[in-house]
Amino acid sequence: MFQSRAWAHINIEQITGNTMGTTYTIQLRLQNNLATKQQIKAFVEQELERVNSALSVYRSDSEISILNLNDTGNPILVSERLRDVLQISKTISSQTYGAFDVTLGPVIEFWGVGVKARDLQNKDRGQLELARSKTGMDGFTLSSKAITKVIRGLEINPSAVAKGYGVDRVAKILDGAGVLNYLVEIGGEVRTRGVGVRGRDWTVAVTRPEKFSLEIQQLTNLKDMSMATSGSYVNYIESGSTVYSIPNKPE
Repeated sequence: MFQSRAWAHINIEQITGNTMGTTYTIQLRLQNNLATKQQIKAFVEQELERVNSALSVYRSDSEISILNLNDTGNPILVSERLRDVLQISKTISSQTYGAFDVTLGPVIEFWGVGVKARDLQNKDRGQLELARSKTGMDGFTLSSKAITKVIRGLEINPSAVAKGYGVDRVAKILDGAGVLNYLVEIGGEVRTRGVGVRGRDWTVAVTRPEKFSLEIQQLTNLKDMSMATSGSYVNYIESGSTVYSIPNKPE
């Protein structure tokens, strides 16, 4: 997981808040920008609310939750943000030969790491295979404005993409506000532009892969780059004597 490392400096400002079941942090240099710090925070939180409203599986009224309740065969209009994430997901799935799959909603719920209450004591192989039969990136088609579900019971869970996409949307807000130097972080997903303290590259600390550890494993310099980690040593569940890791815990 990440910790953004900052030193006191007159040109560095910080904006923080809550989003997507976690926190966000923005460090930025306010020089020649087109908005105040307060205005930027308001713009950022408005955008994050739009992203949450589109992508959160924990909101029953979110766009993705409503989409998951829809039946097959009918084109369903989607927002720009949801369509972006679905297109990104299809591209990554293709590039990874199907290893990346946002249609694993039924399997995520089977293992008790989604929205529903966890119950690993009353599960069997048949139930797992039934859940798996409702997944697959070929289970939906995507046009410029709509999605059509092909597999009955298909449920999309975009959590593996949502925070990173949120970071990109925040970066777009900062770019539009004329901010030339910033670090954006949401729950460990990081994107940088320009330089940070004393004109140096932004420095990100990666903590040791140990439970509850805040000890720094490595410092990484980032400039105009993004970075993300996922740790099963942090995200896991226990059932009896068995530990199940969750590299990409839904938020």
